[in-house]
Amino acid sequence: MSYHCGRHVIFYRKAKKGIEIIRVLHDSMDFPRHFK
Repeated sequence: MSYHCGRHVIFYRKAKKGIEIIRVLHDSMDFPRHFK
């Protein structure tokens, strides 16, 4: 899952007690390259 916050995108997933932040990327970055 992801959430846009200004010029950044926060990637997260559900955890037992809330959420777990996976990665925060600037919207100009190449997203697929950072998830290999």
